[in-house]
Amino acid sequence: MGRVIPLDQLPPGTPVFVDANIFIYHFIYETVESPSCTTFLRRLEAGEYRGCTSPIVVSEVAHRLLVFAAIQRHHLEPKNAVRYLKEHPDHVKALGADLDAVSEIRNMGIAVLSVEPGDVFLSLTLQRQYGLMNNDSANLQVMLRNGIFSIASNDSDFDRIDAITVYKP
Repeated sequence: MGRVIPLDQLPPGTPVFVDANIFIYHFIYETVESPSCTTFLRRLEAGEYRGCTSPIVVSEVAHRLLVFAAIQRHHLEPKNAVRYLKEHPDHVKALGADLDAVSEIRNMGIAVLSVEPGDVFLSLTLQRQYGLMNNDSANLQVMLRNGIFSIASNDSDFDRIDAITVYKP
């Protein structure tokens, strides 16, 4: 079992992997966790922490932003949004401006670590060991390969990982 600590207790200078839900709470959803995530990202942008993420996370954030924009603009039920977008590619094109928030990730000074082909295969071992979903196990493998042992995330699946410390909003 890994260590779970409140996000506001992350020590300055700590290298930290930023999970998708931190960005989602900041950019989209108003939740109890949103203020904590926004404060964390502002502190990260100010250089208090050394933040990193992966292309997998950036893609997850872009997907959620697109779906959220479609739900809002077209008054869709969340469960029908992806199917609707697949059936209306012109609407996907029109929602492109709603993805501008993804560019902000780079502007926050967050390094986007590469996903190596071997990471995907090695992540399968982590998946079996910890019962993680594919993206989570791949992100964990990227973290471990880069010597990152802290993650900002509200995903309780990471709580099971003894090799990392989870900082939660």
